[in-house]
Parts: sequence; C-alpha cells; structure tokens
Amino acid sequence: MNKPRSDAVIFTKEPFIEDTGPSKIAGISFSTLSEAEISKMGEVQVWKNSYYDSFRKADPGGLLDAHM
Repeated sequence: MNKPRSDAVIFTKEPFIEDTGPSKIAGISFSTLSEAEISKMGEVQVWKNSYYDSFRKADPGGLLDAHM
C-alpha cells in the first residue's frame, strides 16, 4: 500500500494571509461624476445570444453580462 508522505501539502479552507501589521491610509479624495460619465457607465452592449460560457459563468457580452 502507498503511505501518505509526511511532507505533503496540507490543504485547509482558510487562505494564507501574511500578517504585515497595521497600515496607514495616506489620503482619501472624493469627486463626482459628470452626466456623460454616468450615462456611459449605464450602457452595456449585448452582442451574444448566450447566457453562459463553457465554464458555466455569465458570458461577457451575453444576456447575463455582469455589467447589467
């Protein structure tokens, strides 16, 4: 029989997050969008007649595009 190797990778459900300590935010700036920018963000071009791609994800440019 095959014995499990002791130096094998152990998979857990929690991701590895390196502890780098606290960080400080240098600054924050706020602005407003123009009317043209808001209108442009509200548009999406649908040019495919499919819902999902081969990986069962919403097809970009399709009927379930994430931009909608």
